[in-house]
Amino acid sequence: MLKSAAIFVFLSIFVVNLAYGQEEQPTISVAQTVQQKVISKEQVEQELSRLFGLIKQDPKNLDINFAYAQLATKLERYDEALAAYERMLLVRDDLLRVKLEMAVVYMKIGNSTNAESLFIEVMDTNPPKQVEKNIRHLMAQLGKMKKLHQFSGSLTMGYQTDSNANTAPTSGIQLVGGYSFPLDITSLETTDDQIFTALTLRHTYTLPGRSNNFWQTEGIYYKNDNSSLNDSEVTLKSIKTGPTFTFPEWKSRASLRVQYTDTNLDHRDYQQAFRQEVSWYQEVHPQLSLEVIASRDWKRHHNSPSSSLYTLRNGNAWEYKAILTYAMSQKEMALLTYTNHRELTKKDYYNYTGNTLDFQYMRQLPYKLSMILGMGFVQNEYSSADPSVDPDNAKKDGERNYNITFSRPLMKGLSLVAGYTYKDMDSNLESSEYENERWSLSLTKQF
Repeated sequence: MLKSAAIFVFLSIFVVNLAYGQEEQPTISVAQTVQQKVISKEQVEQELSRLFGLIKQDPKNLDINFAYAQLATKLERYDEALAAYERMLLVRDDLLRVKLEMAVVYMKIGNSTNAESLFIEVMDTNPPKQVEKNIRHLMAQLGKMKKLHQFSGSLTMGYQTDSNANTAPTSGIQLVGGYSFPLDITSLETTDDQIFTALTLRHTYTLPGRSNNFWQTEGIYYKNDNSSLNDSEVTLKSIKTGPTFTFPEWKSRASLRVQYTDTNLDHRDYQQAFRQEVSWYQEVHPQLSLEVIASRDWKRHHNSPSSSLYTLRNGNAWEYKAILTYAMSQKEMALLTYTNHRELTKKDYYNYTGNTLDFQYMRQLPYKLSMILGMGFVQNEYSSADPSVDPDNAKKDGERNYNITFSRPLMKGLSLVAGYTYKDMDSNLESSEYENERWSLSLTKQF
């Protein structure tokens, strides 16, 4: 979707600029003078107010109306921009530039019908070949906007290896009732290889009105097969659905989602979870955005033949997340994410509060390579001591993780991804400390 938006913006500017040179435009000089003079949003609003006063005195003045429409578009006051363009066409109905500008505004507000009508009207005047070509590109974008139902997805298949897949403590001991015992041979650090498959299917329905309001449903299936630790094999099925509403005038959007997830461990029922989630995205600056997400989970666990403790983890979880994204350029982006997670279960010693800080740096490299560098820091604090482990000390964990990922497209829709992750877990309980390294290689097909 980001790629489509970028193409739309580029073509919108390109096609309008090409059309400018094809007719005598009495408005260009005034509009350019105003744009050069205006810098801040406050200055734009002041200039807009001044121009509106001039329009009331001379509503047929093309120069003033065009300058007003340009500035109103800059402030995303699209209704006012369209009204100014309409006044111009009442004076002269042969202004191709104005019609193209109007079509672009209609695309921005999701009115594909009016935008298409204006594009066809300009095409009927037999514009130059280059202008015609670029209008056809924009009309192709309109075709996508007009589709009520869109389907997409991805299939990933890969291999990964873990140096310590069973998270065995680095000390080689375990705690039972506050006493230390050496680990037996089956519980020591174990390397494990995994083959995994992940399938995502997505359906997007465009809601009536603006085409940038939609209802999206996404289904996920994940499965791994382990070489050694069969009891850690996971099968996950999830479905998530809900609407997204955009507010162009505020440069923001809001989403509501509900999600159901069913997880199997070692081919047995392990957990079912139901989530409610609400999020708000806000563009703070053309290069800076903030997204906040709040969610609540209801979790239900199932015991296994070897453990009757899983159901003690039944309960609720609350999570609050803030994501700050900064785009340094078209090839560089940085993300900073803070997450607060609270778990409430049947037993106090399973309750905990976690705080996570993640940083990611993304960059496009030569030879079509993309790189992601990441680091994360996690602090978990449990409510009370687990008497079966250490009756005197409630668990406190601190995790550090570092990762690097490279990806490269092999052909249209097919990418190769390679990654490395290092995790170091510290704890006030020696038997909870461990280190792990993971290497992964996968192919992803987008469709």
